[in-house]
Amino acid sequence: MEAKTKVYTSQLFAEVLDAGTSSFEIDINCPFTPTEIKISNLVSNSYPTAPTPKDDNMYVLSSDLIQSLDGRIGGFSSTMTIMTEPIYFQNSRPVSGTYKFTLDDELDQLTVLTFTMTFLKN
Repeated sequence: MEAKTKVYTSQLFAEVLDAGTSSFEIDINCPFTPTEIKISNLVSNSYPTAPTPKDDNMYVLSSDLIQSLDGRIGGFSSTMTIMTEPIYFQNSRPVSGTYKFTLDDELDQLTVLTFTMTFLKN
């Protein structure tokens, strides 16, 4: 008999982050222990809040949700970025609580950031 996959998708994260933001938190409660976490549809769109914004900056997004050496999820720029391919992470612990997401630098502009987290159990 073939094992069935349970899938739980958290609500889409969509937040307006102010210039100067370097981290944010998300409450996540998955009803089972996922074996994989898929991050997809990462989109950023920035809006200049100063007359002369900095050049196009790259930001690395990390989180304590991800079980890896550095927790890196991926990168995005201060101009519109769309992640075309999902990223999968192995997982072996329950996902329930508040998780911190960190940027490697403060945002230089008001930024709308969205992404989807899908929790899979095989």
